[in-house]
Amino acid sequence: RRYAIALGLGAAIAVAMAGSGRAETDRRESGFERGDASDWSGPWGGGTEGGEGRGGIITLQPGDFVRTGRRAARLSVWDGGASNAIAWAFMAEKHVCRPGARIRAGAQFYASSTNEPLPQGAVGQLRVEYYYDHSCESQIPTHVKLSEPFSLKAGHQPDAWQAVELSDRVPPGATCLKFTILLMAEQPGPRPGTLWVDDVFLEQTRGSGRSQADANEAGPSVAQARWWQRLCR
Repeated sequence: RRYAIALGLGAAIAVAMAGSGRAETDRRESGFERGDASDWSGPWGGGTEGGEGRGGIITLQPGDFVRTGRRAARLSVWDGGASNAIAWAFMAEKHVCRPGARIRAGAQFYASSTNEPLPQGAVGQLRVEYYYDHSCESQIPTHVKLSEPFSLKAGHQPDAWQAVELSDRVPPGATCLKFTILLMAEQPGPRPGTLWVDDVFLEQTRGSGRSQADANEAGPSVAQARWWQRLCR
């Protein structure tokens, strides 16, 4: 009798564990090194009212900054001689996603105080947007996530690598997400201001259980990002 009770209790525990499942995390990392499995598009640059931008993947050399390995990305903006310019530079990567999955993305940003210093009004951010189709063409316009801004004006310090992250959940109907790293500035000045980027990652956690994304799910929505509204609308 005791054996039967124990067996039944064990079966109930097994069913409960099977029902709860386990969280599975897929983590993709990119340091922009040769042979990196990531598939970035860009960097691209542009602007309005005369603003200009550019970007590139650099190899460690005097005047550039790399956190780990030998390569990093750089994004630069300037005003092209116009007084009311808005300039941007960005790079993006597409990933398959599943509704309900927890997203955590991050990167290391660096601004120099002496070599192509960022203008005070420049902002670096991470952005995740979602799409209904697998090719990331049909965007879900009501769900875009932005990290907190990296900005000297907001108190970030130059000459040191600093982590920037965001967390989110994949909305219903999404099958593809686009992860973007952006530098943008209003009236950036005539000389290029540059943001260096390294050690980028994107995590997707599926199933039950808590992840780091649950612990710090934060970041402004697209409604708070007036520069991105100008780009997207």
